[in-house]
Amino acid sequence: MKWSMRLLQPLIVVTFSFSLLIMVISPKTIQGLSLTRARGGKKGVDLDPDQSFSGVAGSTIEYNVYIKNKGSSMANYTLTALSNQGYYVEVWRDDDQLGGGDIQLIPPQGSIITLDEGEVATLIVKVTVPSNATDGTVDATTIEAVSTDLDTSDSVTVMTTINSGLPHPSNWIQLGSDPVFPSEEQRPKKVDVKALYYTNNGTHVFYRMAEADTPDPQAFLYNVYLDTKAWWTADR
Repeated sequence: MKWSMRLLQPLIVVTFSFSLLIMVISPKTIQGLSLTRARGGKKGVDLDPDQSFSGVAGSTIEYNVYIKNKGSSMANYTLTALSNQGYYVEVWRDDDQLGGGDIQLIPPQGSIITLDEGEVATLIVKVTVPSNATDGTVDATTIEAVSTDLDTSDSVTVMTTINSGLPHPSNWIQLGSDPVFPSEEQRPKKVDVKALYYTNNGTHVFYRMAEADTPDPQAFLYNVYLDTKAWWTADR
């Protein structure tokens, strides 16, 4: 996984107190949401994973989504991303794995992404919550990829819950991500960090780690380091 050194400088804060949030990303149904995969979903294209997170009104929440061409030739996929609450949604292709996205795909709806046989693309979905959104509202944004060549499609849903009582700010910055598609064969307990984010409130640093499955602290040791010096002279 690549990391952007210029993004580490803001981690030097008044006191070095840490909070680590785990966001589990899984293709299974989340929060009681019943999902029906589009026709041909696992034959020619795979779009994963479903996931969820919470944010305050007026914030933008980012999710990493992966699309894979499982066909035997190059294919074009038409992308749409629709919020059931009517929230503003952007989808970016991230080529350098440094976060933020490099190529904007949505808007407009119906943009086309082209993938070679077996190619995986990292998509960053940004859901902007209106400033007048009420606590408890749950937005379900569905991203769909439809092949314009192979009569195949797949979809994924990210859910955002509005909560003004969060102990951390919502201005998350992505430090980097893993470009590898989340493999179902590696579940359920393989450590597979798909993206890492941070935010701070002036005195505390908060981390948000998105994993491909529920962390198992008995099998793996999880450490968080704060780099207070240049060029990776890390202080724990």
